[in-house]
Amino acid sequence: MKVTVVITIFNCSINELEVTLKSVCNQKNVDFEIIFADDCSKIDYSFIINKLMKNYNISYKYIRNKVNVGTVKNLLNGVYHSNGEFIKPLGCGDTFYSESSLSIFAENFEEFDVVYGKMQGFITYKNEEKNTKYKNPLYIKPFFKDNQSKLNSLIVLGDHLSGAGLMYKRDILIKYLEKMKNKIIYVEDFVPMFVLLDGGCLKIINQKLIRYSIGTGISTAKKTDDRILNDAKVFDDFCVNEYSLNPVIIKYIKYLDANSIDSKFLKFLKKIIIEPRYLIIKFMKIINTKRMYIIEK
Repeated sequence: MKVTVVITIFNCSINELEVTLKSVCNQKNVDFEIIFADDCSKIDYSFIINKLMKNYNISYKYIRNKVNVGTVKNLLNGVYHSNGEFIKPLGCGDTFYSESSLSIFAENFEEFDVVYGKMQGFITYKNEEKNTKYKNPLYIKPFFKDNQSKLNSLIVLGDHLSGAGLMYKRDILIKYLEKMKNKIIYVEDFVPMFVLLDGGCLKIINQKLIRYSIGTGISTAKKTDDRILNDAKVFDDFCVNEYSLNPVIIKYIKYLDANSIDSKFLKFLKKIIIEPRYLIIKFMKIINTKRMYIIEK
């Protein structure tokens, strides 16, 4: 079994790159290669990467786009240069939780198309990594149930799985990145939703496997990025146009229709009627937004 770790790069610091690379290269008991997918950063990292990789006997490639294409196309380009049966994307700045994380990911595939490992959020404070109380997903129980339960959490309730914690079969990742490219630009995290909508299999590993850098990407910015909102609108169009017969999407369309109600109170009430757990998840999202920057004692 061969794994490819695709490290996505865009204007990251040398320190972030070095920390991520060291974490990857220290993985044990798994055969892997590394693809560095650079989305046209301001600097060419090839010299730095070549220098760092001299310390390791690991196959690698550095791929640099001539123009910035966004996360989805950049990741897809990296995957096309890979040889692994399984793909673990990793953003520059993120790391594996332990030296056995990658092997645990790989061992858990079996008949699954996508595997998710829990994450430990952290921030860099006074040049030191500090663990935070960030939580993803917010409510994990539905993810151990059937596909419809998982889809309801992911799509209706918006309890998304962060891309940092996901690993894929290569052919599955290519299939859905190809489906998304030129339409969804940045949020590759939609892939497991498409997998489940098409009847594929997702497994949750109830164990921390990733250390996730808070605030370094568009997903954990303190203000929701317009790029995420635009991608979310495109995903909604996919749901309405291609998956309208799925019971979860039928519920989700009603949920989207509620957004047209002018009164905030009536809109809120309508969503609770459609999905009673909306109130709980809404509250948990507010708390999690604050907790992701709160340092654990």
